Formats: sequence, structure tokens, C-alpha cells
Amino acid sequence: MNQVKRNCLLAATVLACGALSYTASAQEIEQKSSNGITYVTGGVGSEERQAMAELSPQFNVKMTFADRVTGDYRSGVAVEVRDMRGNVRMQTDDAGPMLYAQLPPGRYRLTANVDGQQQQRTITVGSNGSKSTAFYWDAESPVSMGR
Repeated sequence: MNQVKRNCLLAATVLACGALSYTASAQEIEQKSSNGITYVTGGVGSEERQAMAELSPQFNVKMTFADRVTGDYRSGVAVEVRDMRGNVRMQTDDAGPMLYAQLPPGRYRLTANVDGQQQQRTITVGSNGSKSTAFYWDAESPVSMGR
């Protein structure tokens, strides 16, 4: 009986440690707000990528920034989100390599700028599901791909 109690205690400890590491890694990423829009940005290194993956279900717009040739993630990206009337809904000067935002349903123009190279995408956010888009740059010219 003592062995059974020890095994149960060990299992409970392992589960508790796993839950703590899940919470701790998600807390490493600071939620920010711009014009009332909540967003997170990060993903540098495996721990931050894991934290972003844990936070992903809370957001309906997901952007990824990378180098077109190497696939290496890019950070330091200036991002602006405007509604179709031209109103700035969200803005940050230092995003990447991932940016997740919670936008109300509607159409938006996303502008991403890195090293003087600007790209724009137009997305439609529905009331359910999420929208993902990736921006890729190289030394020659910017190319963007949406999903």
C-alpha cells in the first residue's frame, strides 16, 4: 500500500510540474494592446515558440514573418492593421517572428515593413475560426503568402 501511495504522489508531482511549466511558458509572452486590440508577439527560440503555440487559440489573426530564401524567422517588423475605412486598429514597431491578434469580424489591410521593404495583405476576419498569413522577405524584393 505504501508503494501505491508513493507512485500516486510521484504521478501527481509530475503532472503538477507539467502544468506549471505550461503556465510559466505562456506567461513569458506579454499580452499588449493597441487601440483596444489585444495582441502578442514573440517566437524567438523554442521556448517562446512553444509559448506562442499555447496562446494561439486565444487569437483569431496569426501572422508569421520570415526570410524567403532561408526560412529564418524575422523580428523587428513594423506592423499596422487598418480597417477598410482607413482607421488604424492596431500598430506595433517591433513584431515578430510571430504576431497574434484578436480582431473583431471585418475586412482589414495588414501592412508589414522590415528593412524598408513593405508588404500589404487584405484579410477578412469572420466571427468563427482564425486567419493566418505569412510574410516572406529576401534581399531582392518582398513576397507575401497567405493561407
